[in-house]
Amino acid sequence: MKRKIESVNKNIRVETLSFDLSNDMEDLIKKLDNYPIDHLINNAGFGWYGEFVNGNKEIYENMISVNIKALTILSYHFSKKFIEKGKGGIINVGSVAGFFPIPHFAVYGATKAYVYSLSYALWAELKKHNVHVMCLAPGKTKTRFFERANMQNSDKTLK
Repeated sequence: MKRKIESVNKNIRVETLSFDLSNDMEDLIKKLDNYPIDHLINNAGFGWYGEFVNGNKEIYENMISVNIKALTILSYHFSKKFIEKGKGGIINVGSVAGFFPIPHFAVYGATKAYVYSLSYALWAELKKHNVHVMCLAPGKTKTRFFERANMQNSDKTLK
């Protein structure tokens, strides 16, 4: 992706950073503060499919850390920066799963409901500062998400 983007426009430089969003938020923010950022896209997240009571508590904790905590910390940090600049934008990637409860996908859906709710509230609070916030809520897309989310029968599950 980096090569493709840079080939389209020679004035764009893409740098790839690798951080564990369930742990490394302070280090990530320190690194990001070295860049002139005008827009934040909170796209990190993952899900896990299965009965809630049979799930893995550590997976749930990591999912909440990535899908909620990291998104909140980054949104908070960059909201302040964008207010200081007098402009900016935040796109939080939620999911249609955040609009209604989905059995066997309870924690994921709940984290995405949080993303939607937070985004809507931030939109109302930050628009007076010329900081725009939106929540993108895609439906089922052709990615490795379902494979990684332990969904063997994903074609039947979310049609």
